[in-house]
Amino acid sequence: MTNVILIFSGGALDDRFAEGIRKKYPEAKIIAADRGIEATERLHIKPDFIIGDFDSASEAAYQTAAELASKYGIEIERLNPMKNDTDTEAAVKAAMQRFPGEGSIYILGGTGTRLDHVLGNVSILGMGHEAGKEIFLVDSHNRARMLFPGSHSFEKSGIFGTYVSFFPIGEPVTKLILTGFKYGLNGATLTGLSTRAVSNEVKDETANVTFSTGRLLMIESED
Repeated sequence: MTNVILIFSGGALDDRFAEGIRKKYPEAKIIAADRGIEATERLHIKPDFIIGDFDSASEAAYQTAAELASKYGIEIERLNPMKNDTDTEAAVKAAMQRFPGEGSIYILGGTGTRLDHVLGNVSILGMGHEAGKEIFLVDSHNRARMLFPGSHSFEKSGIFGTYVSFFPIGEPVTKLILTGFKYGLNGATLTGLSTRAVSNEVKDETANVTFSTGRLLMIESED
C-alpha cells in the first residue's frame, strides 16, 4: 500500500487522535510545520522534515526543532515571516516536492481557535489535484477533502463519522447528483449562498457523488 504523509500543523490537536493516525500509518513521512514541532516532540514522533517561520512558536520550540535537526540529521527550513503563504501551505508544497512517491497528505492540527487559519487550510485542500495527491484536513471530529468534477464513490464503512456535508468552493457546482445518501439530489446546482447540502448521511453500502463543474468541499463529521 502506498503510504501517506502526515503534516503536523500548529493548531489544536487531540493527542490521542493523532496517535491513532500515526499507528494507522506507521511508515508515514512526517512533516512538522512551525508549532507542529511541539506536537511531534510531545508525542515522541521524529519528523522527516521541519518547516516554518516560527513567528508564532515559542523560542523553545524552535530550539527543539534545531536540536532535533542537528541530532538526527533532519533538514529544517526556516521561512521568512514576510511570505505569501502560511506555514501549512508551505508544508504541503514541501510534501509534494520532497515525497512525490508517497500517497495522500493528512493535515493534523489544522483546525482550532483561528477561523482564518481553518479557512486557509480548507482552501489548500485542492492543491494536490494535478499531482494526483488527495489532501485531507482531519481532527477528532471531522475529515475534509476537495472533490473535482466527475464521479466519486464512497463505501459506507469508510466514511468518517455519521454526517456528510458538501459546500461549493468558488464557482457554483452544477449537475450535482447524490445517490446512496439519505437525501439524494438529481442535477442540482449549489451556490455559496445556501446550506442545502449540509448534514446528509450515507444510507446505502456505496454512495456516489457526481457533478459537472466547480469544486466541492466534502466534510465528514461526528459529534
